[in-house]
Amino acid sequence: MKIKTEKQFREYQDGCEALIRRGAELGGMDYLSDEEKREYIRLSDAVIEYEAAYYPLPGRASTLTKHTMTAAERVPV
Repeated sequence: MKIKTEKQFREYQDGCEALIRRGAELGGMDYLSDEEKREYIRLSDAVIEYEAAYYPLPGRASTLTKHTMTAAERVPV
């Protein structure tokens, strides 16, 4: 599932945090139901993908940009 808006991004983050809190209350994420674990994975994967595109880590390029190498950048093999 792809996140399309900043509002949706925040909602997915909130969903992840709620599941983490629930896991902590139960004594660990292992105690979540299988459905809750799948939901956490679905939400967190989407959040990670959105962050890589719109909030890349320092020194990393956004996944939205494509870089094509020029002949001068290519290393001879």
